Amino acid sequence: MVSKLDERGLVDYEKYQGVTLTDRGDALATEVGWRFCVVSTFFESVLDTTLDEETAFDIGFLLPKNGVFRLRSQVDGACLGLCPEGDGDGEQCVP
Repeated sequence: MVSKLDERGLVDYEKYQGVTLTDRGDALATEVGWRFCVVSTFFESVLDTTLDEETAFDIGFLLPKNGVFRLRSQVDGACLGLCPEGDGDGEQCVP
C-alpha cells in the first residue's frame, strides 16, 4: 500500500528506511482534514447531531469542494478545532 502512495507521488518511501509525506501528500492530507472538520462541525453545530469519524470522512470526501464551502458558510463562528491548518481554537477553518 505504501508503495502505491509512493508511485502516486504522495510519499517518499524507501524499504526499511521509513516514509515521509511529499509536498503533494501533505497538501492532500491537509485538504482531507479540512473537509472532515467542516463536515463534523456542520453536523454538530447546525444539525445538532454527531457523526462517527468514518461517516464524516466519507461525506467530506464525496462532496465537491464548493459543497464543503457551502457547509462551512452555514456554520456560525469557529469550527470545532479539528482543522489541521487551524490555530488550535477553531477560528481558522480554511483549506
